[in-house]
Amino acid sequence: MLKFFKNAFRDMKESAKRQHEIDRANFEAAKLESSIAVSKEKRKADKEKELQAALARKKAAQEKYDAAKKRN
Repeated sequence: MLKFFKNAFRDMKESAKRQHEIDRANFEAAKLESSIAVSKEKRKADKEKELQAALARKKAAQEKYDAAKKRN
């Protein structure tokens, strides 16, 4: 009977240890996935800001060109 309990407790300990490893791996995966999503959103926002600056520059250049063309 003592051996039964000894084996049962050992099995529970191993099971708890394995579950802890699974939980930790899932937590790390979720943390990395959220980091990737944040990084992707930051790059997207940076590209959008760069696009808006380029469009504003193009508009200003077009206005200068049109003004110079009217003077000639």
